[in-house]
Amino acid sequence: MATWADFERERPGLADLIRSRFEQGRDHVLATLHADGAPRVSGIEIAFLDGEIQFGMLYGSRKLADIRRDPRVALHAATLAPAGAEEMPVDAKISGRAEIYVGRIDQDYPDAAQLRIDLTHASYIQVDPDTGAMKIDTWRYH
Repeated sequence: MATWADFERERPGLADLIRSRFEQGRDHVLATLHADGAPRVSGIEIAFLDGEIQFGMLYGSRKLADIRRDPRVALHAATLAPAGAEEMPVDAKISGRAEIYVGRIDQDYPDAAQLRIDLTHASYIQVDPDTGAMKIDTWRYH
């Protein structure tokens, strides 16, 4: 698996697009897996710190229990309609495995677990408003 810094070195243009898309909004969607395998989606804030994608959650949360049981996660940038709606919204997604990690923002939230993501996949999807053609750029860890 790859860190965010690894992904930036391998595909800098795509990494810039995805990071920019995530930084346009604050609240995003995290998908984890229930014990029975069903998906759980939750709102989440993330940070790009020290070459990692980091986020936190309370120790007693169900989503942290999900991650401890099965670390596979997906992050989806919140869909935002661009001002004026001349452009179609873009879609940015990241997936991989989450792990509990002691990072810089841990100091501010002593009752929360700090996590990072080892990346396995990233994608950026954009629709041309004139033609409706979809442009998809993806990266997979090899």
